[in-house]
Parts: sequence; C-alpha cells; structure tokens
Amino acid sequence: RAAEKRQGEQNAQNQKYHEANYLWALSHEKLASLGLAETAFDATLTVLKFGALTVIGVPFELFSDISMRLKDTFSPACVWELCGGDYGYFPSDELWDVASYERGDAYMYYNRGGPLQKGSEARLFDALMQSR
Repeated sequence: RAAEKRQGEQNAQNQKYHEANYLWALSHEKLASLGLAETAFDATLTVLKFGALTVIGVPFELFSDISMRLKDTFSPACVWELCGGDYGYFPSDELWDVASYERGDAYMYYNRGGPLQKGSEARLFDALMQSR
C-alpha cells in the first residue's frame, strides 16, 4: 500500500512538472511567432530611507549571501524580496554554477525563461549604490 501511495504521488508530481513544461514551451512558441523574445526586462528596485535605516525592495528571491551583503553595505538595512513583482530567483555570482534549478528550470513555472545572467549581481549593487 505504501509503495502504491508513493507511486501515485510521484505520478501526480511528474504530471504537474510536464504540464508546466508544456505551458512554458507554448508561451515561448507564441512569443517567437510574434517576433518577440525575452532578452531584456525592467525590474523596479525600491530604496527607502528612514533616518539611518535603509529599506531595499527587490522583485526577486535573492540568495541569502546577496541579502547579507546588501545589509552590510547599507547598514542598518532591511531587505524585502518579491517587492513590486516576482521575477524568480536571483543567484549570487559565487553560487551561480551550483544554482542550476534556480537559474534555469524554476522559470518554467513563471512561463518565461530565466531573466538573469552571471554578472547580474554587480548590476544590482551598482543600481542600488546610485541611490545613496
């Protein structure tokens, strides 16, 4: 009985995965048929100052090492993720090569390709530093 239950759970999980993959492929085919491709995007970054405290809002799920660097750089600081949008995961450059799911496969659930490239971390910090 337990083995049958596990098999049923695996089948349901596999079905969800394949459905998401199919929808992702359809959305990319539609974009291509319109002559469009997701090669660039705009992401709103929010920086609020409350006395000495800096509140940083990003529309990503940052890897924790990026959040910690932001808190150190803008100390005292608070980092809000998924603020003003949801562009998915934002792997750090240091962990880029081991972040295969976060920089690729996970984006099928957003019905778009992964928007980031290695080196995006520096661009994020440059943009936020301009607010200082």
